[in-house]
Amino acid sequence: MKTDYPEFGKWLLDRNKNPSRWLNRKIDGKVIWEPINIIIKDNISKSPEDSKSLLYYSLGKAGFKIRWGHITPRYGIIGENCYKFLPGKFFHAFSDKIWLKENNHVRFFGPHFKDGKYYYSGAASRETAFTHKYISFNSARDKLSLMLNEKSEIKITGFVEMRNVINNESEITGDHDGKAELLEVNK
Repeated sequence: MKTDYPEFGKWLLDRNKNPSRWLNRKIDGKVIWEPINIIIKDNISKSPEDSKSLLYYSLGKAGFKIRWGHITPRYGIIGENCYKFLPGKFFHAFSDKIWLKENNHVRFFGPHFKDGKYYYSGAASRETAFTHKYISFNSARDKLSLMLNEKSEIKITGFVEMRNVINNESEITGDHDGKAELLEVNK
């Protein structure tokens, strides 16, 4: 990653600020770790409030509304700071459908200010309806990124190697490829 970017934590953190496991459920007997897989760089906002407003507005345009039915609280690390999840409402996340239907959802962390820019990290995932079974990290990341790119001022600019893939005898990161999609706001 470029040196002008802050350091990003690799994992979604649970309520105790430990790396989150997908509701302690398993794939083939392996516990699922939840990776950070989205990074947004806001190059235009002049305040944290403006940046959050832009993020919320863009997510809404992309079809990811604030919806009830998602486990909270969750945390993420950017730089030296541990951020509480956005949208910040108990049992809420940004989601493309209600939790009673198969959905893609995401929690963001930030805004983190560095060198005149605001940064967010995010953990996106796809789950089954009602029972919250894991389906995919990559498909949720890619759907969110494409929708933001098509419907908002937040544009895809590449990938960041996060080095957060696990696949051993007892733990896995599902289909996660170890990359965070990098998106930027430039105008």
